[in-house]
Amino acid sequence: ASAAASVVPVAVARFRERYAAIELEIAMVDPDESLPGLRSGRHDLILTHDAMLDGTGSGVELVALFDDPMYVAMPTAHRLSEAADLTLTDFAAEPWMLATTDSCPDSRLFLRACHAAGFEPRIAFHNDDYSAILGFVAAGVGVALIPDMVARGAREDVVIRALEPAPPARPIGAVLPFGFRSPAATAMVAVLQEVGEEWVADRGQRLAAVSV
Repeated sequence: ASAAASVVPVAVARFRERYAAIELEIAMVDPDESLPGLRSGRHDLILTHDAMLDGTGSGVELVALFDDPMYVAMPTAHRLSEAADLTLTDFAAEPWMLATTDSCPDSRLFLRACHAAGFEPRIAFHNDDYSAILGFVAAGVGVALIPDMVARGAREDVVIRALEPAPPARPIGAVLPFGFRSPAATAMVAVLQEVGEEWVADRGQRLAAVSV
């Protein structure tokens, strides 16, 4: 969903401009449905952020596009909102807003980062909708890790900060059937790579604002 609100619209518009004769269909599909659909030929390409999907022995090929960094989101009145430097451990005692652990790869990245930092997070709210998570953050219910894709369009009543060391980033990639790419899928991968490079280049200009 975060890609659908950021890089995907740009890629779709560019693809349609260049390849107007190709019919393009976009669908939001859960991972447990998307991979079988890819293997059966129902889908030509999947955009994923699952760090555990490397394509090895799974009948699919993963094309890495870019990494999506994770930042901490807190309410504007939070005691650490203006602290000079922040680590994940600074928030060890906080209640956290988190994606559902059984369906969203982001939750696995978050839990791995917390365990590496030496604490077990206290989860106050589970939801796979980042706009809902940010609503709870803004209301002061807790804090959350959110990806750059979400941070760039975050609401004004939350504070977004970078952490040191940085939590694991989400790996954004395109997944295709192993050993086969249709000409249309090949063209879409090229467009996604192009848009991804632009997205990462623009991050450098925005990161200073995120880190203040």
